[in-house]
Amino acid sequence: MNEIIIELVDVKKIYTLTKEIQVHALRGVDLQVSRGELLIIMGPSGSGKTTLLQIIGTLDKPTSGRVIIDGIDVTDFNENQLARLRREKIGFVFQFFNLIPTLTAIENVMFPMLLAGKYTKEEALKRAQLLLTVVGLEKERWMNTPRKLSGGQQQKVAIARALANNPKYVLMDEPTGNLDVYSSAKVLDTVKWLNQFYGQTFIVVTHNPEVAEMGSRLIYIRDGRIMGSPKTLIRLDTLQLSKEEIKMRLEAQLDLLKIELSSAKRRNAESKIIDEIEEKISRTEEKLRGL
Repeated sequence: MNEIIIELVDVKKIYTLTKEIQVHALRGVDLQVSRGELLIIMGPSGSGKTTLLQIIGTLDKPTSGRVIIDGIDVTDFNENQLARLRREKIGFVFQFFNLIPTLTAIENVMFPMLLAGKYTKEEALKRAQLLLTVVGLEKERWMNTPRKLSGGQQQKVAIARALANNPKYVLMDEPTGNLDVYSSAKVLDTVKWLNQFYGQTFIVVTHNPEVAEMGSRLIYIRDGRIMGSPKTLIRLDTLQLSKEEIKMRLEAQLDLLKIELSSAKRRNAESKIIDEIEEKISRTEEKLRGL
């Protein structure tokens, strides 16, 4: 049975511009997202897809309806509760990267970990190094500030930062909208890798049909409504990575999971969380043995 990590129930969002003018951005949206999905949301400008992403990311609240994340109804959470939820359970990747310009690539990835307090400084540094390895950023670029990185490299750093606190899901808003064709292809390969090998859940808003092709499910939104039945896509299982690169990323992933396990035990995390991490370690070790 698939684990539902996001559920929207009859979600409506109305923006009041004046007493006479209201914009109905979402009109009764029902949506479930399962763990491990790569969900693509498409629609024309003004269709409500960005509003939908903001509500899934708890950056905005619905006018009515319920938002349930990881089994918890968060609709009535206050801003402090939502901030903690976002920090611990949700990763964000923006079209224009939104990296901190005065920090290096590795410091940008470390920052949310230190902010959350889940990891020691040494653990945060090691995890940042491993995450940058997993997303495929060359080691000689790790100490560069954003202005010394290309658009594709900045987006890789943004993806690594989104994964820093081991989120339940990652939201991506037009992830290739500001990239050239080559950089777009590299970013898409990274997302496919993380979804297929790491089991990371992604929800991606895009206009780009090439981005849509990589998804496990595609939904269309128009005039604030999900149109028709969600479409299940054929997965693109062939990644443009060499066997050596796959092995390197899997080894980095395994080390990440071991740090996560150590941190969870130190924080006396719930046994369910520890069991889940140990299961991921076993699966990753099995994939390495299969290479």
